[in-house]
Amino acid sequence: MIKYPLNFSISMKDFKTSEVLDFNFAKVDIPLEFGGLAREKSPEEYFVVSVVSCFLTTLTKLSNNVGLEFKITNFNAQAILDRGEDTKPFVKNIIIDFCIHSSDELESKRIIENVKTNCFIINSIKTQVDWNITYINENI
Repeated sequence: MIKYPLNFSISMKDFKTSEVLDFNFAKVDIPLEFGGLAREKSPEEYFVVSVVSCFLTTLTKLSNNVGLEFKITNFNAQAILDRGEDTKPFVKNIIIDFCIHSSDELESKRIIENVKTNCFIINSIKTQVDWNITYINENI
């Protein structure tokens, strides 16, 4: 019997404005929590990556549009799987946690709020997305 809630997480190295996102994903396997061997990443992890990559690429595009350079550190995202009232499993929420370094904290906050409302994958899912963002003022 599977015990809910379950957690699936991803993380990545530091990321700068001009870099390509690299999660090193290529293959899929069944996670241990569902009786698999977990030899590769799971569909649940890919789901988190789709949300995260949409957020980060939209952030990069909007930052480039206004000339804001940033660096993201300590990035982690976690998906919480649970069962609904109908007992069907679903991704209840995704928690995205990171530090953003830039020379303009107010502009960073404005852009991130804009990204949250304009990221089409986040706007296309029922899953709640929670944010833990630390802003650090520094020249990049």
